This record gives sequence, structure tokens and C-alpha cells, in this order.
Amino acid sequence: VLMRPIWMAACAVVLLAGGWSTYTLLPQARAALHWDRYHLANNAENAVNGDLSLAKVQADFQAQQSDEQLIRFKTEMLSQIVAVNPCDARAHLKLAANLLKEFNLQGADAMNQMTVTQIRDSAISSNFSNSKDLQEWLERAFGERSQLLYRALYHSHQARRLCPLQGEAYTFLAGLAFLEGRGKQEVEALWQQALTVGPCDSDVLFEVGTQLLAARRPEQAFQVWKVLFKSPTRHQLQVVHAIAPHIPAEGLLGLLEPGPSVLQPIWQHYSQQRTEQVWVAIQ
Repeated sequence: VLMRPIWMAACAVVLLAGGWSTYTLLPQARAALHWDRYHLANNAENAVNGDLSLAKVQADFQAQQSDEQLIRFKTEMLSQIVAVNPCDARAHLKLAANLLKEFNLQGADAMNQMTVTQIRDSAISSNFSNSKDLQEWLERAFGERSQLLYRALYHSHQARRLCPLQGEAYTFLAGLAFLEGRGKQEVEALWQQALTVGPCDSDVLFEVGTQLLAARRPEQAFQVWKVLFKSPTRHQLQVVHAIAPHIPAEGLLGLLEPGPSVLQPIWQHYSQQRTEQVWVAIQ
């Protein structure tokens, strides 16, 4: 008689465990194929940009695919991932990043080629009375393309909500804060939070430094980027290319203190115009 309650309890536990597993694992399983396709397109994009050998990329996504085609495909895959698995914080974050890339790529061929940074500066200087007026201005200026910014903002919020330890989500929210009418103090708090949860994250360091530089705070930007140059990352050359036209080689070396792995690219970048000066600075 006593065994019956035990067996009933055991069956209930098994059913609950099965239901929980189905609830949590089925969305991940349904999203797996889209993740595979996303990674394939991501590798193809890196190959087109010279980060990977084309031999490593499957034939369907070789060099005939343009950057814009690849990014649109990645956006589609990530959108399907969050549709079937809305609790995937990583997918929300990558989707936000991809939407911003798509906005900038579309702008390269559009009549209005303003970047997100330039749009933010214009929006702040225009001093819109409310977010609705700002949205109407963006729609007039950029048409349907402006919706990419609002989608990126939404998925950045989702990424932070689902996983507050993703530092890059805070950088996206800081960069898009003008869409919500946030002030300087709120943006600075987002920068600080990003650096707190991702003090060694190269994506976070690069983006925070870039936003600080755009905010005309170069000293703080260089302090952030100095951490970025402590070990090799894919963002180091982006920083060098961005600031090299504005400062001499010895100034860049003094500000960023790059390691030996970055000296050769710096030399190559500067050598076209100031060969002797750069050689002396690097030595």
C-alpha cells in the first residue's frame, strides 16, 4: 500500500522533468539549424574581409556573396533564432550588432550616408521635444531604414534583460540612447556598466573608446584603448587606422603603448608618408 504513493510521486517527478526539458531544450533544438547557417554566413563574411581563408568556407557562401547579402542573411537567421527561442540572450545581442551593421551598409549606397554617430549628434543638437518627433524626423530622413535602429535598440534591451553580464549590450544601449532621449549621465552610466562587466572584452573596449572619442573625450578614449592594446585583438588595427591620420607615430605609441605584435602593422600604416620618423619612433 505504501509503494503506491511512492510510485505516483516518482511518475509526477518524471513528468515534470520531461515537461521542463521540453520547455527549455526544444526552442534551442529548433534554433540549432539557424545557428549553423548564421555561423556559416559569419565565416563567409570574415573570409570576404580577409580574416579567414576562403578555403575554410563552404561553396554556398564564397566570395560571390557581398557584405550586404551576408549581413542580411545573418539578420534573417538571427531573427528566426529569437523567434523560436526568445530567451537566447546571445542571439539578441548578435542581432542588435548585425542590425547596426546593416544600417551602416545600406547607408553607403544611400543619398543620406550619415553614420549612427552623426545621426546621434544631429538628433542631440536638434533638441527634439519628445521621442515621437525624433522618430518622425528619422523616418523622413532615412525612410524604412530608420527601423533598423529601433530594432537594434529593442534587441539590445532584450540582451541586457536576459543576461546582464553581456557588456556589449550596454555599449549598444549607450550608442542608441538618443532614441530614448537619455542624457549624458545615463550614457556614462551605461559606459561604466559595460566596462564593469567586460573589463577585458575587446568588443566592449573598442566600442566604448569609439563612443568616447565621438563625444570629444579623447583622453578617456585612449585610456580605454590602452587596455585593448595589452594583448592582440582584431580591433587594434581598426583603432590605428582611425587615429593614425590625426597624430604622429610617436604620439600613438606613447598613448596606446602597443605590444610587439602590433608594431609591424603600425609601421606599414605610417611608412607611406613618414618612413624615417616612424622607424625612429618604433625603435
